Amino acid sequence: MRKNIRTPDDYIMPQQDYFEKRFGHRGPATLEVGRLTIGPPRFYQEFHDSYIRSVGLQLFEANYLPAEPGKGHKHDHEEQAYYVVHSRANVKMGDCYAEVGPGGITYIPPGTIHGYNNVGDELLTILDIHAFLYDDLPPTKLKLSEIAVPPGYSSEMRSDDDREAAYYVVSGLASVTVGDEEATMGPRGAAYLPRGVTHGFRNAGRGLLTVVLIENCDVKEKAG
Repeated sequence: MRKNIRTPDDYIMPQQDYFEKRFGHRGPATLEVGRLTIGPPRFYQEFHDSYIRSVGLQLFEANYLPAEPGKGHKHDHEEQAYYVVHSRANVKMGDCYAEVGPGGITYIPPGTIHGYNNVGDELLTILDIHAFLYDDLPPTKLKLSEIAVPPGYSSEMRSDDDREAAYYVVSGLASVTVGDEEATMGPRGAAYLPRGVTHGFRNAGRGLLTVVLIENCDVKEKAG
């Protein structure tokens, strides 16, 4: 298996198996399928064997059955975002609720009560994204971009020393390069883009390609 790329056909441990292994019980009954594609090894290395190891970026693809809203929860030391891939989610942010459809993005600051539930008629597919704020790293800032490009488009090949990032294919067919690794993949494919490693993608299909670019960027602190 490649180090920084996971195609839809690559095996990723089901999240319910991870819950069972780490906590001794299954996760929420409404979690139909869960794929931890990218994550920091400090949380998962003893319990998970097929995800891409990151520094502080986590990409979890969750698929939920319809359910009633829960109470929500919060994280004091990480930024978070949701991106809805399929169906509709009722997203909780503090005391506010909003119904979000495909392509909808929700940003969740540290310390904010949040959660979501499926309010559509089909299985909800949603990206649950975390950017961890570790004490031994520069301050970071989570950034999401939805990129839609026509057939034949190729992005600039680049490397970044001030961020780690990821691609997630929403629709279409992408040819992805990360360092010396290459793969062509459709929806649900993901790639981790480590700092200082050259990367890029190309629309390898005949239709529109939609990719989510997730970046965990260093924050330049103000002088004086």
